Amino acid sequence: MAQAKPAGKPVVVPIIKAHAQWLGNSGQGTRADLSRAQLSGFDLSAVDLRRAIMVGVNATGTIFSSANLSEADLFAASLEGADFSNAILVKTLLRGARLSKARLDHADLTDADLRGGTVLGADGVWMGRDAADLSDCVLDFATLMRAQMTGARLTGSSLFAAKLKGAQLSGADLSQTNFANADLSGANLAGAKLLSVSFKNATLKGADLTGAVAADSNFSGADLDGARLEKVDLAKCQVTGAKVMIAADQLPPHLRRILTEHERWVKSNGKEGQPGVLAGENLSHVDFSGRILSGMVLKDASFEGANLSGAIIALSNLTRANLTGANLSQAVLSGSNLGGANLKGANLKGAIVKPIDLFDRSGQRTGRLRQTNLQRADLRDAALDGVDLRQCATDRAPAAKRPGS
Repeated sequence: MAQAKPAGKPVVVPIIKAHAQWLGNSGQGTRADLSRAQLSGFDLSAVDLRRAIMVGVNATGTIFSSANLSEADLFAASLEGADFSNAILVKTLLRGARLSKARLDHADLTDADLRGGTVLGADGVWMGRDAADLSDCVLDFATLMRAQMTGARLTGSSLFAAKLKGAQLSGADLSQTNFANADLSGANLAGAKLLSVSFKNATLKGADLTGAVAADSNFSGADLDGARLEKVDLAKCQVTGAKVMIAADQLPPHLRRILTEHERWVKSNGKEGQPGVLAGENLSHVDFSGRILSGMVLKDASFEGANLSGAIIALSNLTRANLTGANLSQAVLSGSNLGGANLKGANLKGAIVKPIDLFDRSGQRTGRLRQTNLQRADLRDAALDGVDLRQCATDRAPAAKRPGS
């Protein structure tokens, strides 16, 4: 590639005019090559620099407002404090660029490449960065769908209501970044640093947060339905009102193995597999809908916000389990021990709690019943439509009797 001489302001105007002719396919004009040009502080608002070559350009503080830089090559460019508000940067190459404190609000960066990158200039000086720098940027209402930002630094930036569907942010440093009301559906944030980040009311449906380091972040009101959260600890984050649901097949391998072996044990009547013990495990916000958990030892386990709708949890030990806000609608709880369990705000609509027949090892009825135990359980604000607590052992109702006795 021919190296352009550093361009001064008088030189830029004819370059842009020649570039416009080249874009018009008239057979005239020349593709703009502003590589390593000195454009700092210029006003290039609304210019058409599609597919322009601007490798290593110095455009700190330059105004590109409403400009079209789609498919332009801005590899290793210095763009600190530049104004790209309302600009079009679709498929723009910004690898290794320095964009700290830049304005990109309402800009369109669909399919833009903002990964790290370095290049050795003709003068033997390396240009670019191992990770693109977008720290302290304004990206409110920007479109970054499928943008490549692996390993990028976005600390302190604001992306309020930005569109980041399918964006690649794995390994990125997103500390103190504002993603409130942003759409990150299907985005890849695996291994990202999420310290003091606001995801308030953001959409993270189907996003991959595997191994992300999260602390002091706000997920309140966020939609994390179907998000991958393996090895993510949200205990130090605010999740009030968040829609968080982790698929059971995303649990750590040892927990998946326990569930699989337990279901084999139940289905084979004890001939295969082994009974599951998940006592004290953190199973909050996990989707267990329709799963077979009968006969499991689940005492002191946390199922806060979990989906247990339609699950079969008969004859299980759930003493002191935390089921705050859990969905147990249509679940079979017959004969289970929920003594001292926290069911505050849980949904038990249509749950089956009637006593269950006990069988001996040969499969014969013993003539004895086991009630569902809700003694000392906290049922404040729980939805109990269609649940007959008179069939349970509670602090408020007498023990249930076998029909006809």
